[in-house]
Amino acid sequence: EASLLKEAIHVISCGYEDKTEWGKEVGWIYGSVTEDILTGFKMHCHGWRSVYCMPKRPAFKGSAPINLSDRLHQVLRWALGSVEILLSKHCPIWYGYNGGLKPLER
Repeated sequence: EASLLKEAIHVISCGYEDKTEWGKEVGWIYGSVTEDILTGFKMHCHGWRSVYCMPKRPAFKGSAPINLSDRLHQVLRWALGSVEILLSKHCPIWYGYNGGLKPLER
């Protein structure tokens, strides 16, 4: 039972994919406020495909800012993240060019 708990904690940790074949192939991009966008874009450049899934029962629920100050802070982070992507080596204009992505997918 202790080993099962240890494995479960390992799976939910942020470094689960470190030094694995999956981590080398896909890998999560850390150190950005838009790491989810960058990681998804990188996965698509490597040939992965996405589908929109809308289950009858919600699989998980997120949280949203509850006041104007927090909402404006979130929007500012997203805007800065977009500029960060545009100025980074992962800029969709250049990064996905030879990855098989169509222009509108970039």
